[in-house]
Order: sequence, then C-alpha cells, then structure tokens
Amino acid sequence: MLDAIRRLTAVAVSSLQGSSSIPLPILRAMLCWVLAALLVQKAAAGCSDDNTCSSSGALWLQLKGSRSFNKGVAEPDFFPVHGGVGRSCRGSHADDNLAGHYISTAATSMEDCKQLCLSNSACKGIEFNRMRCKVWTRREGIQASHPLAGSTCLRLLQDASAMNNFREVNGGRGKGCRGSHPGDKEESYFKSTTATTLDECKSICVQDADCQGVSYKSRGLCEVWVRSAGIEATEDEEDSVCLEVPGPTTTTGPGPTTTAPVTDRWEKHEGLNCYKGHGAKIINGKDPVDGRLTLQQCKDECLKEEKCDGIVMPQGDGEDTARNCWLRRDVQKSKCTAGSPYNFWARPDSDIDGPEVPGTECCQSYDKWPFVKDGRTCSGCMALVKTEPFGGRCDKYCESFGHECVTAAEEVNNNCAIKYSQDCDKPIEGTSDMLCTCRLQTAVDEPKCDWPGPPPRQLQQQLLQLLPLLHHNRSITSAAQSSTSGPTWIME
Repeated sequence: MLDAIRRLTAVAVSSLQGSSSIPLPILRAMLCWVLAALLVQKAAAGCSDDNTCSSSGALWLQLKGSRSFNKGVAEPDFFPVHGGVGRSCRGSHADDNLAGHYISTAATSMEDCKQLCLSNSACKGIEFNRMRCKVWTRREGIQASHPLAGSTCLRLLQDASAMNNFREVNGGRGKGCRGSHPGDKEESYFKSTTATTLDECKSICVQDADCQGVSYKSRGLCEVWVRSAGIEATEDEEDSVCLEVPGPTTTTGPGPTTTAPVTDRWEKHEGLNCYKGHGAKIINGKDPVDGRLTLQQCKDECLKEEKCDGIVMPQGDGEDTARNCWLRRDVQKSKCTAGSPYNFWARPDSDIDGPEVPGTECCQSYDKWPFVKDGRTCSGCMALVKTEPFGGRCDKYCESFGHECVTAAEEVNNNCAIKYSQDCDKPIEGTSDMLCTCRLQTAVDEPKCDWPGPPPRQLQQQLLQLLPLLHHNRSITSAAQSSTSGPTWIME
C-alpha cells in the first residue's frame, strides 16, 4: 500500500506542476484516495493520536509533520524565502548560484526533498523544482532568491519555536530600531536584506548567530540587527516594527542544542507610567518604597514581592542614580499612561500584555469577526475566514460586519502565510478558506494601520499542503515628584 500511495501522490504532484495533464476532477479523486489510504495506514501502523507510532508507521509520521519520536526535542520547520513559490534559492545575491552551495539530487515530492534536508546536518534550506531537489549547505545559508517558474525556495529553521522568542521594543509597532539613543543608527549595526513578511525577516534573524533583533518595514525591507550591545532605543517610524531577541541560554539533551529566552531580562517601557486606575494596582507599603534606590535596588525590591509585575521610576541621569521606586501589581500595559516622565520596567516572565487584539482605531477586536476558521487570526487586522458564505470574496465578508476590505489572499497552509494575493472583489476559488484584511471605513487609508506581519507560523500537518495545490498621548506637560507619596499628578 505504501508504494501505491507514493506512486499516486507523485503522479498527482507531477500533473499539478505541469509535467502531465490529468483532469481536475480526477486529481481531486486521486488525492481523496491518498487521504483515505493514509488514515488506513495510520491505523495499521499502530499510530496513536499523540503522533507516537511504531516503526512501521514511519510514512504517516513523516507526512503528518512530526520529525522525531522523542518528546521535548526541538522540531524543525521550513519557511518561504521571498514568498517561496516561484523562487529559486541564491547565496549572497540574486546571481550567486554556485554549485558548491548545494547538493542536487532527485526527489519525487517536496516532502522527500525536505526529508533529504533534515537528514543532512549541514542543510540550511531547499529548492524543489518538479523532480529535482537542491539541498542548500552554504554556511551562511540562503540570503537571496531569483524568480523561476516551477521552483519553490524554503529556509530551514532547526528550532521553529525560536520564532516565538521575539518581543516588541518600546511597543514595537510604529518603531524603528536604534542603538543607544533614538538618533543612533550606524550601518555597522545591522545587515539589510529583503523579506516579503515579518515572519520571513524573523526567520533570517534566527539563522544568524549574531542577531539581536529585527526592524521590518511594510515595503519589505528587513534589518537584521547585530550590534553587540543590542537594541537599546527606538525612533518613531509609521511603517516599521522593531523586535528584539532576548539573550539566549543553551539547553542540551536528546537531539539538537536549542535556545530559550532568559528569565533574568527586565523589559523597559520608556515613558510609560502604570498606577492605580491606570493599568496597575499598588503594593501596600511600596508606593513608593522607603528611601531612594538605584534601578537595580528597585528591581530587587520587586523580586521580593510575589505579586509584583514591575516597577516605576522617574526618568533620570543613569541606572546608578538613586530615585524614588514604586512597585506595581496586576499590570495591564494597554491601560497605562504613555508619554510620561517615568519609565516602567516589566519583571521577567510577568504577563502585562494580555490577549493580543487589533487596535479599535483600525478594526474591531477579533472576537467580533464572524466565520473565522479555527480561530486563526493574524496581525494587521487579517484573519483566515470561511469562503462559502461569501462566494470566496473578501469584500463581501468585510462588509458583513461593517468593515471594508483592504487585501484578499489565499493562505499557504491554514496559517497567515500568503500564497498569492487577489483583488478584494474577485473570488478566491477552489478553497474553503481565505485571508481577508478588513478595516473600519475610517481607517482604510490610515498609515499606522499598515504595519506588517503575520505572527509566527504554527506547525501544521504537512499533508494538508497537498490540498492547496488543487487551486491555482495623552501628553503630560508637567509633573511633580514627592518623596513620600509618589508622583503628585497620579494621586487620586
């Protein structure tokens, strides 16, 4: 049965790639048979629902997407380079295609090509074109691409969970990364490249051992920051987002070495003041703490209190300057006051963000969006929604809850990655879902709503990749400081 499944899948993929001609209804029937056969094979192989299989179930395990029998081992994943589809991988520039950069071999499918990569410890990514697979082993990885019909270029991340380690710097959205101060941006601080999505920009950073974070612009410019002191400041840039990577700690065990965010990193929110009635509650006897403290002493006081989420201190001359220190609990960053003469420092591992929802000035919160498929929402007022009630048209979908369509697209694999874009009034055909970007009518042309980027891709069943192939301030002007009761303008 396994040989039959492999042969039938290869025939279907070959036809879809143009090397043979089979009517679409027959292709659908063939793929339905493959799906049914795989379910039978799973049962015969002794695979359980948690993806644990006997050795005879290796094919099902491979197609479903699990790449290790060992629980807790970092799972690799592939990310598109410049959109992936229709791109040929390159080295340092679009014409850098030296034969020494890759190993070229035959492969019957994209999945076979991926497995060839995963079995090679030097693999940085793959290029697949019909029955030819290039396993890229160039030490610096895939840094560019070139248009080529029929090819798909994918970058390999040995630990896809590293995509979740990024965090916003000073709010992230509408910010460009800087060095020690808002005007500090030297060419040596970053490597400039291009990326079609924020997700792709982050994947480039993950592959760079020197990367401290990324600055991404909506027009596709990706800055991989390698400044040794990291990203310490930001500058307002409407079409940018600035993200940093916490310093890594190395963990070892079965499988590859992985990185994880450190737990001793405080997050600074410049100009943010959290206090009673404005995003935080006080800690009795610590509002402020007795005496004047340095920044480190204030942090130490917070660590002594189990409920402390962070600290507030006046902006001053340096970290060693003794100042007033206020401890805060039950912090909700979105309700704190911005543009103040104070800084808020979030304690490591504190949850001050709450669930991510789009700003109401751009679109309604996602819980008010109808027909969202499997709860899949993306950044930038975009969600994966069902096509059937709206004839595959995003303009009809957005109008159904008082919004206006900005973009329409087909997704890659039930996620936020875009396979191809479409006009809002043109149907996305041959699929059960579509990516719609909807905004309130007052925000359609609002630049600050244009910040890019779906969130990190979540790992999905790779078998489903076969199916899409069937379808082509408040501003504060003054403030007084009291040594006993805290900033006088925040007292109620």
